[in-house]
Amino acid sequence: MNSGDGLIINPNIDILDLVFDDDFKDKPASNWSISKIGTLQAKMETILSKYQGKKFRNIKIELPLHRLLSLANESFGYDGWSSEVIDVKETEYVVEIKDNGETHSVKMECTVKITLKDGTYHEDTGIGRADNLPSKSMAYMKAKKSSVTDATKNAIHGLKDIVLDHEQKLRSGYYDGRVKAFV
Repeated sequence: MNSGDGLIINPNIDILDLVFDDDFKDKPASNWSISKIGTLQAKMETILSKYQGKKFRNIKIELPLHRLLSLANESFGYDGWSSEVIDVKETEYVVEIKDNGETHSVKMECTVKITLKDGTYHEDTGIGRADNLPSKSMAYMKAKKSSVTDATKNAIHGLKDIVLDHEQKLRSGYYDGRVKAFV
C-alpha cells in the first residue's frame, strides 16, 4: 500500500486484467486475433486439402483434438490462448439389467470457452456418449471426456465465426459511430 497520492492495492495487476467479458461484446475483433484466427483456418484447410480425394470430408471428424491443439499453439502461441470448461452436465442416464449383469449408458453435454490473449473468445458445446459399460463410473468418465473433446473441437472450429461476423459488421458499417476499433 502507498499513502501518497492514491491507494495502490496490488501493483502487479494490469488494467487488462480488470476488463470484463461483456466489454468485448460489441467491439470489433483486434487485428491480432483476426490475423491469428486466419492463420489457424489456413493451417486446418491445408491439412484438409490432403484429404480431398476422400468421399467424406468433415474436418471436425478428420482432425483429432491433439492435432487441433497443436495447430492452435502454432497459430496463437503457447501463451496466446486458453481453454476453460464452463459446464458439464448429464443429459441422460440409463441402466439396463441383463442376464450377465447391468450396463450403464450416459449422455453428457459440455460447454468450453476458448479465449485469446486479447480477450476475444468463443464458447461452444459438445455432446459425449458412453453406451453399455459395466460400471456407472466408467460410463461417466467416458461420456465426460468425449463431451469435453467435442466441445473443445467445436470451440476451436467456431473461432472462424468471429472473423466472419467481424467482416460482416465492417461491410454493413455496424461499428461506425458505435465503438472504436482497438489493435
